[in-house]
Amino acid sequence: MEIISICLRIAVLTAGYCIYDISFMNHMLVIRRSQIPRYIVIVIGLLIKNIVIMYLLPAGRLDELAVMQIQFIYSVSFIIITYMMLCYTFEGSVLKLGIMQIIMEMCSVFLTGIILPLINWIEGRSDPGSVGVPFQIPDLLLIPVMYGLLRLGLFVLRPWMARIRNYEPRHRKILWAVVAAYIAGGIGSTFIKYAQLGMFRTFVRIPSVIFFIPGCIACTYVFFRYRVRTEQTNVFLLAQKELSGLHYRAVSRQIRSMEQEQEKISAQMKKISAMASRPPEKEGDRSQREAGDRMEDEQIRNYLGALREKFDEIQAGIYCQDSLPDSVLCYVAQQCRKRGIRTSFSFQQYDRGDIPENELSEILFRILDYCTDECIACREKNKGQGESPVLSLCAAAVKNQLLLEFSCCSAKSAGRIRRELRRALMPLLDSYHGELEIEDADRKRFCVRIQRG
Repeated sequence: MEIISICLRIAVLTAGYCIYDISFMNHMLVIRRSQIPRYIVIVIGLLIKNIVIMYLLPAGRLDELAVMQIQFIYSVSFIIITYMMLCYTFEGSVLKLGIMQIIMEMCSVFLTGIILPLINWIEGRSDPGSVGVPFQIPDLLLIPVMYGLLRLGLFVLRPWMARIRNYEPRHRKILWAVVAAYIAGGIGSTFIKYAQLGMFRTFVRIPSVIFFIPGCIACTYVFFRYRVRTEQTNVFLLAQKELSGLHYRAVSRQIRSMEQEQEKISAQMKKISAMASRPPEKEGDRSQREAGDRMEDEQIRNYLGALREKFDEIQAGIYCQDSLPDSVLCYVAQQCRKRGIRTSFSFQQYDRGDIPENELSEILFRILDYCTDECIACREKNKGQGESPVLSLCAAAVKNQLLLEFSCCSAKSAGRIRRELRRALMPLLDSYHGELEIEDADRKRFCVRIQRG
């Protein structure tokens, strides 16, 4: 009977932690999938860990070494499953989810360390930190008190709640070291007991030797991938400098051209205005001016057509207010015109927010470069058939997101295009919770969603 009472108290403490964990994560993170699998993992996993492994097994007939082996294997497995459930349930990078889990656990331990001694004092126990003791009614106070303190903290943080949900850690290397040290500290605490039993060689040295070669291979792969990423960044920076120069020269040419045409346009516009304001002719004079009117109408139509062509050629400096993205758009538009590809760029509702200008220009360049290659390949495959390929890109700011909707002609399937674009774009989009979605698979329309603030 005493064992059941002790297990009931441990279950109450575990329930308090589960409620705190679920409520904290639901308010601090953005939910994207059903939470039922995570609830099941947390409740069942913690009950097995705290009651069966931490209490019943040591109290049973198993020797101490077997119990510690089970504890170690279960602890490592539970950590991995917990992080997998976090990634499945919530939006955000693995680093952000790990930091939030650490903050939640530290807050829970802090509150439990304050509330549990008070409950033990109310129950008249000699040890203020005792856990594995028989259940009493005041133990039920732990759940409402912890939940009430959590609600109080969330009320204080309400003005910053939206910013916390959308925040992405910036000092990633330091925070990754913190997460790794926290996990290693939790697992390594078991090794101290192993060393006392002379099992350090079995559970530390031998696994270290086994995983040394795969670890070296993984580190080499990460290093070379970092080098490739750095080289790609350097290449783009050089290309970005060249694009800025091309953009500046294109804008200068347009300014000079507009200055040269300004006087001619003004004179011709005055002439058209005068003709438009001319009083109506009498019935007798109308027949005498028909030939002159036809000639003037033809001149007006020719002039308006030439004027429209001149304004259609003005493509530089009118897409958006940022110089670097605008230089990319201008360069791609010029290359597409040379290759016979029609373009349509719309940036009327564009606002990049906190996204750096150079990183957004690199994202645009990769998208447009890929779409240009696909349009060329599609035209070569369908040579002599159909119209000229079309490349379109539309940017719009919606709440805290920047949407980049684009479409292109391609002979590939939408799924293949999506996979290839993800490989090219996701290293740049991960920092901003970027997503690539298919808007219309038949017309090859896609949408990139980026958190801009």
